[in-house]
Amino acid sequence: MIATRQGQPTNAADRALIITHIQGLVKSGTPLRKACAEVGINHNNYYRWTADANPIQEPKETAKRGRKAKWELGEADARRLRFWHLVKKSVPLAVEAFIAEGLTGNEEPYFKALKACIASPTDTGHRASPELARAMQAHWQAANKARKVVTWPLSVQRACRATAQEAAQFRGDKHATDARGTERRGVMIRTPEGDLVPWYPGAIWESDDMSVNDPFRFHDAATQEEMLGRQILATIDAFALNWLGESHIGRERDSYRAEDIASHFRAIVEEHGLPYIWRIEKGRWDNDFIWGVKLGTDAEGKDIRWGGLDKIIHIREKHTSDGKANVEGAFDLLQALMDHGFSGQTLSIGRERGEFEAATRLMLRANRENPDLDALSKFWTIEQSADAVAQAMALFNQRPKRRQCFANETRVPAELWKAHVKRPCPSDSMWRFHAIKTTATVRKGIIEVKAPHYPVSFRFRVHGGSRTPNVHCDNGHEVLVAFTPGSAWEGCEVFNRDKSARNREGWGFGERIGVAEYMPDGLQEDLYGASYSPGQKRAAAQVRRATRLIIGGTNFQGRRISHAQDSFGNQLTQEMTSDRAETATTHPIMSTPPERETPTPVEMPSADRTAEAPRKSRTSKPRLHLTTPRRGQATETTAPDFDEEEELRALQAL
Repeated sequence: MIATRQGQPTNAADRALIITHIQGLVKSGTPLRKACAEVGINHNNYYRWTADANPIQEPKETAKRGRKAKWELGEADARRLRFWHLVKKSVPLAVEAFIAEGLTGNEEPYFKALKACIASPTDTGHRASPELARAMQAHWQAANKARKVVTWPLSVQRACRATAQEAAQFRGDKHATDARGTERRGVMIRTPEGDLVPWYPGAIWESDDMSVNDPFRFHDAATQEEMLGRQILATIDAFALNWLGESHIGRERDSYRAEDIASHFRAIVEEHGLPYIWRIEKGRWDNDFIWGVKLGTDAEGKDIRWGGLDKIIHIREKHTSDGKANVEGAFDLLQALMDHGFSGQTLSIGRERGEFEAATRLMLRANRENPDLDALSKFWTIEQSADAVAQAMALFNQRPKRRQCFANETRVPAELWKAHVKRPCPSDSMWRFHAIKTTATVRKGIIEVKAPHYPVSFRFRVHGGSRTPNVHCDNGHEVLVAFTPGSAWEGCEVFNRDKSARNREGWGFGERIGVAEYMPDGLQEDLYGASYSPGQKRAAAQVRRATRLIIGGTNFQGRRISHAQDSFGNQLTQEMTSDRAETATTHPIMSTPPERETPTPVEMPSADRTAEAPRKSRTSKPRLHLTTPRRGQATETTAPDFDEEEELRALQAL
């Protein structure tokens, strides 16, 4: 036996010496295993050391070894077994389905139901081989008869084997995307023009929803009850990894709506301006607020939309969490920072179901139909939760982080964000951040819109509105509107959609008309006496003024009196006569009758009262006694306290 240092040799020289000695013994007629035993090593080590000593040798192709396959499976049979394994997720069940398909034949009803569940097309043209199905059935029955566990040959197991990528593709594109490897993103952005620009603060924002681990209680205005919620919306800058803000959502069933997303987006834009790209997910984020209301389709079948955010920023929809990995990864640290309210200020249910049992039981008791008020009081309020999340975000922004996109260098988010230059949203585009964007029709000078989740419609005044003093739309005028139900008092942005003759002003499609003021519900009865609202007064004055402009310069038969009254109580009385032909001038000429004598009151025999002349004024109120000029001179008589230009300026200033 060759003596080695401390057991088996570890260096190449000692191993080469042992290999040479063994090969000499083999040449002299000693069997290999006996020679290895004499040297003091295992024969397996000899084979391994010999292979290591000749690493440059090319591997030799060897024939298949092992037991012969029990059944020769064709490609069609292997695909069929693999298909059934994708459906059943079990080799025995896949083989049973394969046998049943091969022996019974028609399974068209089964495949019809299956097609509705899977993403990949189901090939019914190739069925299981009847001969193979009978052979596999006999093997199965023999094992059952012998009371043995059925074991299927390796060839069958290999045929049933589907890769993770195949299984994901079988279930849908989203699963397939998760199963694929993705490249690491760099620090460049390609513009729509094809140019490469460097990544910078404010270039890409990511928004997502998160359920906090510390439930908060809030007062629900609809049910007039206190309940628990966990939902928040948050936005982060992808370059700096700096949190920009968050919004707590308190709604029944712990949900959020498109108007909550709109409110969150508007608050972020007002504070930080507009990004170049905004990343969102699908689901509830795929709504008319983001993309605009659908008006139809073009010749290519694409949707025609109006009011979307994609007209002022680039919206990128992500189908997986990898697409918005910055905000998803930041949620993990944010939750860790604020767990249990920083220092036990509130209860936390944890990140997994039932992680903290006592807090989970209290949350379930608080969420019952008849909530336990004592359990509800154990959780903090929505205001306290919002302050805690803001504090956690501030701590997050100050913590250094090592970033792969910066060559694994450590950067502080707040320091990177200091280089951000705010890009304010143009004032004429802020209406795009209204939650409701839809089509409507003007009826009697009013726009009425039914918003989802609201039992009563919203009404806005176009005629006589304080911000639409010169707008007059006919009944049936089609418009586009944008407003926020939560702040309907701000008014409704109105844009033209009508292309017919009703659009007498010739507004272009999508041209802004103005802001229609909100019409709250009026009183059932007003005993104070102010039943005629200011909006109605302005509408009446506006229509009267428009009518006066229409009939100006028209020669009517007989004497006519035109009376107008504005919303401030000023009056204007005009008299016209047919004694003079119509004259074409830049301003309407209104003729007046010759001077008349004031009739003498006549005493009535039946009563002690007086009466006017038989010819009465058509005005509902006594007309002002004005001096009539000479015949043939056009006149416009105005009450002393009325100035029409001043009236128009006052209305336009509202």
